[in-house]
Amino acid sequence: MEEQKKVAIKRRRRARACAITCLLMLRSCGVDSGPPLIAQQTVAAPVFISQRASALQVNETDLIRPGCSVGSLHLGDRREHMLEVLGKKPQDEEYTYGAPCSLTEFHWLDPKMRSNGLFIYLKEDRVFQIASTMPRYRTVEGITVGSPSEDVRRHYPQLRAYVLLGSGMKVVGGRDLIYWVDRQRGIAFEFYYDRKGSMRRVSRVIVFEPSSDFKPEGCISPPQEWRELGPNALEPLGN
Repeated sequence: MEEQKKVAIKRRRRARACAITCLLMLRSCGVDSGPPLIAQQTVAAPVFISQRASALQVNETDLIRPGCSVGSLHLGDRREHMLEVLGKKPQDEEYTYGAPCSLTEFHWLDPKMRSNGLFIYLKEDRVFQIASTMPRYRTVEGITVGSPSEDVRRHYPQLRAYVLLGSGMKVVGGRDLIYWVDRQRGIAFEFYYDRKGSMRRVSRVIVFEPSSDFKPEGCISPPQEWRELGPNALEPLGN
């Protein structure tokens, strides 16, 4: 049983490392004046635009809706319906974990390889959390993978900040991942450290059931720890 836990933790960390690596590789091909990932998607709308304008320009199938959905995939969908919506490819991955993280993780890879795709978490065969690493998907305000923290703060002023201690791998900039969470609305933003730009950028936009107890990937795997920080914090105390 202990060996199974270790394998599960390694799989979860490997998936996260792959996601950030893909993001950094894409950014290295862009320009310095903004999140270069946006230039690779087909939506012609500006990256950061007003809520009224973005609602008119962003395709409905590309919207991230807090507490509800990412594109056509909704919280509460059964696994069978999830597969109907996304389609399952041979390279997609699915893992079922035991205690302390009793859930199923489905990794749907981006077929165009512009990102690491979607990470979907299920309990009792139902979707309860969706994490997008795809620049295709964005909130109505235009926030997506690669967005700087300033843009998130501008549109979501009531977020609470957390740090995932023990997540600071080299691939995420060598610093622990930071999360800004709005539990009432059901949306969270994961930030990695962009060493080239010396700033925090969004690596995942996550939707979850409103008013639920949010945790990254649905669960914290020891020895990692989840700790709350001050409002709008981007670094743990002491950094």
